Amino acid sequence: MANSDETVKLEDQFKQVNLNNKNLVDITDIFNKFKNDLVKEDPNKVFKSSLFDLFSSTSALEVNSPNLDSSLIVEENDTKYDTSFSSSELKKILNLNDENDSIFVLLDYILKSFINWIKDNGSLTTNFISIKYIEEILNEYTTSLQIKKTFNSDDWLIDDILRLSIISLIFIVKNLSMNCSSNGYVCEEEDIRFDSLGLNFLSEHDFAKDVKNDYKEAVEKITHKPLKSICHFIYMFTDFLDNNMSMDSLDKEIVLFDDIKDAFAFFKTQRDSMNDVIKTANIPSNIKTYLPQRTYSNAFPKKKIPVLPSNNYDVIENIIATFETTIPLLSKENKLVGADLTEKMYYIFTNQFQYYYDDYSLENNFGRICSLNRIFFLARFVNLDMSCINDVKVMKHITEDIKSVLFINEETENVLLSDEQLMEGSMAVELQSLHQVYVESLLSKLRNQCQYRQAFSKQLLYWDSAQANIGQFEDPYPTDLANNLDKFPAISLWTYHQKLNSMVEFLLRGFALNIYSEWEFFAVYWNAYNIISENHSLISQFQTFNKLLLLRYETQNLNKNLKKKHKDAAKRARIKERNLNYIEQLTKKINNLSNKLVETEILSLLCFVQCLRYIQLLIAYEHKDKVLQFLKEDSSSYIYEVRFKAFESIGSPQLPKNGIGHVLDSFLKGESFDTYLTNSLTKLKDLKTRLNTDGDVEIREKKDYWVRVNNSIDNFSNVYTDKNIVRDAAFKSLDFFKLYPVDQLNNNKMHEFFPTLL
Repeated sequence: MANSDETVKLEDQFKQVNLNNKNLVDITDIFNKFKNDLVKEDPNKVFKSSLFDLFSSTSALEVNSPNLDSSLIVEENDTKYDTSFSSSELKKILNLNDENDSIFVLLDYILKSFINWIKDNGSLTTNFISIKYIEEILNEYTTSLQIKKTFNSDDWLIDDILRLSIISLIFIVKNLSMNCSSNGYVCEEEDIRFDSLGLNFLSEHDFAKDVKNDYKEAVEKITHKPLKSICHFIYMFTDFLDNNMSMDSLDKEIVLFDDIKDAFAFFKTQRDSMNDVIKTANIPSNIKTYLPQRTYSNAFPKKKIPVLPSNNYDVIENIIATFETTIPLLSKENKLVGADLTEKMYYIFTNQFQYYYDDYSLENNFGRICSLNRIFFLARFVNLDMSCINDVKVMKHITEDIKSVLFINEETENVLLSDEQLMEGSMAVELQSLHQVYVESLLSKLRNQCQYRQAFSKQLLYWDSAQANIGQFEDPYPTDLANNLDKFPAISLWTYHQKLNSMVEFLLRGFALNIYSEWEFFAVYWNAYNIISENHSLISQFQTFNKLLLLRYETQNLNKNLKKKHKDAAKRARIKERNLNYIEQLTKKINNLSNKLVETEILSLLCFVQCLRYIQLLIAYEHKDKVLQFLKEDSSSYIYEVRFKAFESIGSPQLPKNGIGHVLDSFLKGESFDTYLTNSLTKLKDLKTRLNTDGDVEIREKKDYWVRVNNSIDNFSNVYTDKNIVRDAAFKSLDFFKLYPVDQLNNNKMHEFFPTLL
């Protein structure tokens, strides 16, 4: 123990602190005063800073906190950006030599900020409304409902050109916000965020009436080519959306798209010539402010104002490119109906999902459809009461969709298309449920990948209910189909086919969202294999039905049969012509189904080989008994209850509930594994050849998808031909459930055959 002379009190230790660093502050006296003052105070007393505000929270005190509510900081007058600067004053601030150049640079900055929001790299408030010019226009509008007439600069370039350009961009925001929902169907905030409060985006005004002519006249007066190009592009972009997303334009063809392309090409060329000027310009940091976040947004914590990329006009280039893909789907002259529309929508909108929201680069051939494009598509796609899709009755779409795979007689077609559906009682309610789920399934394709998958939880119930209800009005599937072709339950079986497709989508889309753990992969693939196999069997029934009908009409058309049954030559001619029409229709359906049979068999085998892959890993793993026991006792029940919850109310197909362990057992017995694997890979190669030979793919996105399918087949073959791979030391650990070794060998995920992974 130290001597009493050497004992140093804590209070003395404070006094003896040596502060060697000059940048540090001696806080000894502060601590001492605080300590002495506390001794005199009541222990139960509550202390509160005068800066504390219950409504703005203590974040206002956290000066060095990254979560600081920056909108509470009051700007000093000398740091505020003055929107009344003239172009000559602005030229000096930006360190440029020409007034027109300064307006171009400023508009370029504002347009890039707008694009940054479209690209979903930050909120509307932080990117766009934070700009002082936009904030000032919106502040005036929210108080007076009047569009700001001038920035009081007494400068034509500022008060007309810059102001009208900004107002035009605000009208685009208005157009998108008004059209991002349709009868409760919303393009989600993850796509394009309107996370603002109290903004009605010039709702009392109309671009065509209040701004368009003035802006057009102002742009025509500009002699500076780069400035004219950016203003002309903003004008054409706003005019395009305004013309094609208003209620009175929905029954008309899309106009002005070629004008946008030309305007953007001209602007891009002129902007390239201004690169040196843009690099020289010094955009003042105070042109953007945090204050609009407090006025126009309820986001917390307040978001940082993002740094703009030097040039992100490739986003606009991609938007225009995707418009070229989607606009033909909305053609009024060459209307796509039924399966022609649904298949193209599926591959164009859902085959291009990405992990990341902000990947619109043209370098990526699979870049997803931009949210602006999807909002535009939604506004044009369905009418207000959802009775028509692209000006075609929904029931007409359903009828043509059924007819793409099944032959239906005139009576059934009339029931589907009639306003008073009667078939031994009213089918109106049942067909209305079919109408509802068909529209929902089409609209869900316009959603982001997460919401697209979630929508299946509701759709599966609708499909199942429609199948059961419609089945009450149709005969059951005949045991002797050849002699009972007129009793084939076409509508309910087509509905079942749609339900099976939705179940597969629901399962396999989860891989793109990374929602499955590695140890769940086997269960998901095994159940997907069962569902796809069931669907393959159903399509085979469709094919058998169509072929039997084809044989019937070919037999009827034989001259001796017609003469025997019909003595009237004119009647024989009419019947023969009708039968020839039927034969042509059936031949198309049979060819279509032949391709579908190949496609579904490939997908089922790919899921099957995925299951075999985990069996192979189990065989190589030293402690497989422990894994099997774990799967039998815990995970198979858990997986079913969690991952297949959406299937609980669906009676068919029967899935192997809680039976994953038994499936594994049956695979591991005997020498069947190698036989399964060899046969599956051989069949996949054969089907790949047939697909490449017979498949006539018109949709580019579908062609891209099947190229990836072919690559996956090749990857599987390459991996499994290496017999030494199972002896790899990596399989000695629990990591055997992970994607090794396939990732290591092929640098990709082996479930990328499904169109969600690239």
